[in-house]
Amino acid sequence: MGAYLLALLGLTHVIGGLAVFDQRHFYEIPETGQGMARHDITGWAVVHLALGAVLLLVAVGAAIGRRWVLPVGVTLAVLSAAAGFFFLAYQPFWALMIMALDVAVIAVSLADRSARRRQRPPRPVAAHRRSGPHATPD
Repeated sequence: MGAYLLALLGLTHVIGGLAVFDQRHFYEIPETGQGMARHDITGWAVVHLALGAVLLLVAVGAAIGRRWVLPVGVTLAVLSAAAGFFFLAYQPFWALMIMALDVAVIAVSLADRSARRRQRPPRPVAAHRRSGPHATPD
């Protein structure tokens, strides 16, 4: 489930980044008392594209069962939430959707991690041999 959510999150970032390039790199947002202002957000488009590509690669790692995916996926979801927070002024619905997916990725990843720990068999306790003058022969 985590791999699917990571892939969906990566795709939303890629689509969001491509949508910025399609709209001629400018968004108009209202400024207080001065009408509309045009802001160039080409840099954010690149951030979304790069983050989406990395999230898709991590989703592939999650699909094939790599262990390093859990902490990397959670870290990327936190970075994605931060990027979504800064994108709120430009696309509020899109940013809130991305942040909701981030929360879902974090929750599923942490739940998956705790479930894997419960399924892991306990380590066998090594038998300690006594050495010295009171050692018993085998």
